[in-house]
Amino acid sequence: MGEGVRPSYDELAALVAAQAVELARAREEITALRAEVAALKRRLGTNSGRVMPTV
Repeated sequence: MGEGVRPSYDELAALVAAQAVELARAREEITALRAEVAALKRRLGTNSGRVMPTV
């Protein structure tokens, strides 16, 4: 798509589909990272009373 050229319906549909795939991938990664953070918090809670500073 050049500057000043309007995208076709098919180009826009392809862009929306690609963004939907990327959004789904990002949501999966967020879910995995939240689980990892929860696991690390549990480990920290069982770690001999050491307190980590918050940033």
